[in-house]
Parts: sequence; C-alpha cells; structure tokens
Amino acid sequence: MTTTHVHVRRARETDLPRISEISRAAYLDGGHLVQDSRYLTVISDAEARMRGGELFVAEVDGAVAGSVVLARAEGDFAELARPGELEFRVLAVDPAFQGRGVGRALVRHLLRLAAEDGAEAMVICSMDTMVAAHALYIAEGFVRRPDRDLVIDGIGRFPTFVHLLRPAAAGAAGRGSD
Repeated sequence: MTTTHVHVRRARETDLPRISEISRAAYLDGGHLVQDSRYLTVISDAEARMRGGELFVAEVDGAVAGSVVLARAEGDFAELARPGELEFRVLAVDPAFQGRGVGRALVRHLLRLAAEDGAEAMVICSMDTMVAAHALYIAEGFVRRPDRDLVIDGIGRFPTFVHLLRPAAAGAAGRGSD
C-alpha cells in the first residue's frame, strides 16, 4: 500500500456531485452492486447523506478522493447504532485512490470524533463482499458481531451486510496521520 497525505474535512454542497460519482464507482467497479440495484440509488444520494448525518470527504492533493457519513443513534440516517453508539455508512473511495490510505484516514477521523463525543462504540455494517474494507476495519479495532448482521431483500445478489463494532476502549483512536 502506498500511503498518501489525506486531508479529511466536512463535505460542502459543491462536493455532492463528486461524492455521488465516487460512491457509484466504488460500489459498481468493486463488484458490490449491479447497475439495476435499488441500493445504488441510496449509494448515489449524497444530498440525503448530508441532510441525514455528518458527511465528510477525504482530499488528496485538493481532489475529493473519498467520503463517508457519520450517523448518530438518534438521527434519521442511523440504521444500526444503539444509544451510546455512532455509526458510519457508505464509506467510498474513488477506485483510482484505493489502497493509498484514504479509507483508513476517513475511519480514523471518525474514531477521533467518536472519542471526542464520548461514544461507547462505533458500528459499521458492510456488504459481505467488501473483504478489503473488513480487513481495514478489523485492523482499526472493529470486531465482527454476527448477531447484529443485516440482510436486506431486493438490493441485488449480495444482500448480507456484515456488522462490525469497535468499543470505545479498542485501540488508540487517531494512530498515525491522515
């Protein structure tokens, strides 16, 4: 893996078209969704993510290379978070930037926010086909929670979402630089 300097910031309205483009490319090019999947509509709706949670982008040399949304348990965009937990969703990295530390920088940024917020845990639900993402999450202290896995009918050929949880005490949030 080639590590790149990544700057994470809150998304702006002007970022929304690029976020939608990156999200579609990451899920389609990665083979996680097919073009006619209903879930692709959700993945592509960056505006809804900005309204429903805290949307962040990762920049490399001034270019938006990835994005993720942070949802709070009491918020409209949270699907999994229980009281005291934060959840992140739709972490997507432009295929041209994958393997360069962009996803890791986004995850670490969110873990720092969770620590500052006093959250008990961070949760993520990731498609079962996203094995590279699972490896990243596990390396950052997340553990599988099969009892909280999610199955969504009608989204295509990969309906199972693996649930991972990172207790607040796991690892050192913010190791390394982003």
